[in-house]
Amino acid sequence: MEKVKKSIFKRWWFWTIVVVVILAAVGGQVGKDTKKVNAPIDTSTAAGSNIASTAAESSTAEKSSVIESINPKTKIEFKNIFIFNEMGFTTVIGEANNTDSKLHTFTLKVSFYDKNKELLGSAVGAVSELNGGETKVFTALAVDDYSKADSYKVQVDDMLSSSKNKTVPIEFSNIVLKDNKGLPFVEGQAKNTDTSAHSFTIVIGLYDANEKLIGTAAGAINDIAAGDTMTFTAMGTNSLKGVKNYKVQVDTMVK
Repeated sequence: MEKVKKSIFKRWWFWTIVVVVILAAVGGQVGKDTKKVNAPIDTSTAAGSNIASTAAESSTAEKSSVIESINPKTKIEFKNIFIFNEMGFTTVIGEANNTDSKLHTFTLKVSFYDKNKELLGSAVGAVSELNGGETKVFTALAVDDYSKADSYKVQVDDMLSSSKNKTVPIEFSNIVLKDNKGLPFVEGQAKNTDTSAHSFTIVIGLYDANEKLIGTAAGAINDIAAGDTMTFTAMGTNSLKGVKNYKVQVDTMVK
């Protein structure tokens, strides 16, 4: 008997992500007016998730940090890191750059240290199917508040798989950023240029005028038919204040 495939919206991990985003959103409401933000469109589809806190003093990103350089073995470089705390949770967002010529899927860990270099704890995340020579936005989460950490280090935790680079057959267009009562929503269209249907998650990296990553928004599209175009909505966790640019990417191709 043929096994029935579950919709992305019936998978436990998808709703876990949604719950985390909503919880962070509730703690990060700061605005009152609804407004549109015009920003350049980056339709890179092979490039990897929450929103920067408006309280800079609570961010460990302002502290001295120890960020891993390119590891000769994993060939993954972490950069553009921003860390914030909401409701006792620590969120790390940043960019993972694959300097290899092959595609990699891996988990990552962000370790936090005190001034004596003693380990306080860690945040965990993952990056799916990062092509060689490309960059994805990532998110790592911790269930504790590490706002008083003196330094941190980002590393590949487990290299899950490696293979030849893959073409991501998704094109994005008509992107609109809306700040609704302090919550950012990103709407747009995704076109499937492949000959098969696909389901995937979407992450939008939000950047300031200096190309500093200051937040993200996340969403998903389920069963978009070959050659079809569908509208998506992605939700972030704070206002769009300071956002001047953005990058839309396929985060995980489910099928």
